[in-house]
Amino acid sequence: MYPQLGTQLSECKYNNLENVSKGYIRVCWGLFKKVVIADRAVMLVSAVFDNADNYSGLAVAGAVAFYTLQLYCEFSGVMDIMCGLGYMLGIELPENFNQPFFAKSINEFWQRWHISLGSFLRDYIFYPISISKGIKNLTAKTKEKFNPYYASLIPTAVALFFVWFTNGFWHGSGWKYIVYGLYYYVLMMLGLFTKPLTDKLCEKLKINRQTKAFEIFAVLRTIVIVNIGMLIFRADNLKTAVKMFASMFKNIDFSVILPGHKNGFGLSLYDYAVILIGFILLVAVGILKERKIDIIDKIYKLPFALKFVLYLAAIFVIIIFGAYGEGYGVVDLIYANF
Repeated sequence: MYPQLGTQLSECKYNNLENVSKGYIRVCWGLFKKVVIADRAVMLVSAVFDNADNYSGLAVAGAVAFYTLQLYCEFSGVMDIMCGLGYMLGIELPENFNQPFFAKSINEFWQRWHISLGSFLRDYIFYPISISKGIKNLTAKTKEKFNPYYASLIPTAVALFFVWFTNGFWHGSGWKYIVYGLYYYVLMMLGLFTKPLTDKLCEKLKINRQTKAFEIFAVLRTIVIVNIGMLIFRADNLKTAVKMFASMFKNIDFSVILPGHKNGFGLSLYDYAVILIGFILLVAVGILKERKIDIIDKIYKLPFALKFVLYLAAIFVIIIFGAYGEGYGVVDLIYANF
């Protein structure tokens, strides 16, 4: 962090109109994600997770999906606000998210999600353990008994165990957080240890993993895995998480998630519509970023009159559609607890 910020702080660059303009756009985008989407999605999330025994089927599946949406919009939204405010002052803060839900694997997801935590765990947990005497001895022994792929993978797997254990423990001291970290570790190791077999299977079945269809499948598979992880993370405890997971496959009733149904969610058709439009906008912006299109720069380069209208529209959208006031509660930041 200091190598990234130290020079900028010592140089004391003054802010300028471009910085203020671009920073404002970033702040508005962060507020939109937090106040309009996340603070509205929490209504369904809290209703289900706080009364887990009363819900099953699509209600639970919807709550898990909404919690994933809430956590991402809130966490990345706050990062957008901080980065935007920093940019207004002429300081470029490091990015902490890079469209994680476009990832095609768990490993890629965690390279895109909470990047600062991943960097810390890599530099202060993985690297020191990887060069420790014990791992070096293990590497020497595995080279004698296994082929090159597994000989290098086994020591890496040992070092990664401590990384993922620490990842879980960083979030909290309860067992559910430890299991949350090790959940990703186990899945990642299964993928790595079975890779030679899956490569041969795909070759035998003539499955081209470079096609767009397979990429979409890989993205959807990763999203499902992440949502299960979010269930573990949000549930009160491990027992509740297991019960909620099992209940998702019972009493499949589409009407239970509809607005106006006596489900206790507190979401109206208006709320669902706002969340849906916000989600579509999130996906659209994500696709543009994946294509390396700098949206903020393009907005900044628009004619002044059009740009001014967009700036006013951005803040009015947040004021008008934000989830606050009558019918909505104050929502504390999730990561304020970590």
